[in-house]
Amino acid sequence: MKLSRLAAEDYAEDGAGPAEPVYPIFVRVLKAQRPTGAELQVEALRLTEAIARACNRPVANVHVLYEPHAEGRLAFGGQLVLG
Repeated sequence: MKLSRLAAEDYAEDGAGPAEPVYPIFVRVLKAQRPTGAELQVEALRLTEAIARACNRPVANVHVLYEPHAEGRLAFGGQLVLG
């Protein structure tokens, strides 16, 4: 996990923004092969709920971005991740 903090004054919402600070959480997921369809939906919901619980934030404030498949384009210690 990598944590990057963004100062409140550097964060912008569309329009005027909420009256109270939102403190959103943005998560990036990198997998050799990401799931699709219903499997992806279930995983994204479970991940969002777990992160919201761990960070004591509402589910609505957790945003998950799935990166493209890592298989064949990511190497650990010089070893390419292959199926």
